[in-house]
Amino acid sequence: MPISGPRCGLSSVGLCNSRFGDGAACHWSSDKPKAPPSPGPMLKGGILVLNTPDFFHLGDLTLRLRAAGSADWKNYSTAASRAPVIVLPNSAHVLAAADLAPTLPPDIPLQVIRTWALEQGKLVLRFTLKNKSNIPVQIGALGIPMVFNNVLNNRSLEEAHAKCSFYDPYIGEHAGYLQVTRLSGKAPALLVVPDGKTPFEAYNPILDRPGHFGAAPIFTDPTPRGITFEGFYEWMVHSQAYAENEWKGVQEWNPATSLTLQPGESKSYGIKFLVSNSIRGIEQTLTDNQRPVAIGIPGYILPTDIDARLFLKYPKSAKSESRTRRSNLPYQAPECSGRVGRLRGARQAVGTLPPHCHLRRWSGANDPILRDQARTRGGCRHGSLPYNQTVVRGSQ
Repeated sequence: MPISGPRCGLSSVGLCNSRFGDGAACHWSSDKPKAPPSPGPMLKGGILVLNTPDFFHLGDLTLRLRAAGSADWKNYSTAASRAPVIVLPNSAHVLAAADLAPTLPPDIPLQVIRTWALEQGKLVLRFTLKNKSNIPVQIGALGIPMVFNNVLNNRSLEEAHAKCSFYDPYIGEHAGYLQVTRLSGKAPALLVVPDGKTPFEAYNPILDRPGHFGAAPIFTDPTPRGITFEGFYEWMVHSQAYAENEWKGVQEWNPATSLTLQPGESKSYGIKFLVSNSIRGIEQTLTDNQRPVAIGIPGYILPTDIDARLFLKYPKSAKSESRTRRSNLPYQAPECSGRVGRLRGARQAVGTLPPHCHLRRWSGANDPILRDQARTRGGCRHGSLPYNQTVVRGSQ
């Protein structure tokens, strides 16, 4: 049975009736819609919604694939063509499930099943990809668009505070998460975390113009970027295809990966939505849900005469410790034992940091990561920071 409506896929169970709602990606309602939505585009807050092609929604997916023996990547996006999807039977915990084939080109070698589920009281969005061809298929890029209402276009300050959100990523692979907070600063806050093995490998901007900084037309969203809208982004699970093309020659925050599916093989990726009852309670919410949390005291960007301590809380012990650095940069990791963390600087010096150690801040010619030079250059690109920052990158 096909359905149409908002792309998140929850309209069939009465949980979503708009691209944007008050302070979130969707307007969550306990009441089922009284009438089906209009099949044509609608205008809400100056933004086209519902069935309009090219506008991304939470529940869309982007892919770059290539078959075995091919050197070229092919781009696919569920936002490029809007059509009724094929509804699949629900189970005890499944709110909505659909085969997304009608929104994808006929030549795609993968079957894509999207599922919205409620598991242990937590909302989960999951995609299952199955190789339906008779040859291996490599997934060089897989992105889950993170579309929340950060569009301030044509809104007064009061309206923006009432309806809009900001969101910030921690690009920490399996330890990564996305934090969504209201402009007003009021609780609750939304946290998006991996479900299963869905690493937060990269954070890719969804640009508003084809060809702008090399953006492929199929991966753009027409919502105009500007001072009042910084754009949407996607949670990248795999990014090797970008590393070979748009990001070639740039050292990314995390190593780029891909995955090859053999004929008939399936792989599931998903994200889970957590709610924190307060902004200050975000770390505790992560801890309560068995997510690793790292806290730097007194912070991460410090004057040269202040030491810092990094505390890592996670129920599992580290299996190994590793250290990487560029050959032309002297670097000495703190001599402590414990769980694994990482130190990154403007020149990508990386070291092993346990949960409780001192980090001496250097300055001038003795600074191993050349912060003074970073200050004069200014700015950063693809995770190369102008100052020291302590981070934790998870792996499974």
